[in-house]
Amino acid sequence: MLYTVTNDFVKINETQGTIQNTSRVYDIEVSDKPEPNSGIILFGLNKFSFSGTKYIRCIGGAAQVRVVPFATDNGGNTSSVDDFDSQVDSILGGETFADDDEIQKAIDDIFNGNSTVYDSNIDSELDNIFNP
Repeated sequence: MLYTVTNDFVKINETQGTIQNTSRVYDIEVSDKPEPNSGIILFGLNKFSFSGTKYIRCIGGAAQVRVVPFATDNGGNTSSVDDFDSQVDSILGGETFADDDEIQKAIDDIFNGNSTVYDSNIDSELDNIFNP
């Protein structure tokens, strides 16, 4: 089924399948409830499989959303609400994001010359920027 959505949430008829944002310009929000900023953002031309009652809306304009009652393969630009955590682990290789303290330590190491990563070209460019 093809839905044309604006800023107001629309409840989709399907309770499982795949949602595809056919817009090249606008993102859509997909949620379990019709409340702004309560769901996930589906960027243009992306799709994901889902199950359960879902509401969709366009963020900032109008978009067409295609919903089919079957799951698609996991190739291409596909994500799934049900296994999001496993997909993140797969993409990041089980790595976690650095917290604020780890980022600050890395920045301090780099600017204090303690970094194990060194590029003389970048060092020269930084000198040109900060020491004209």
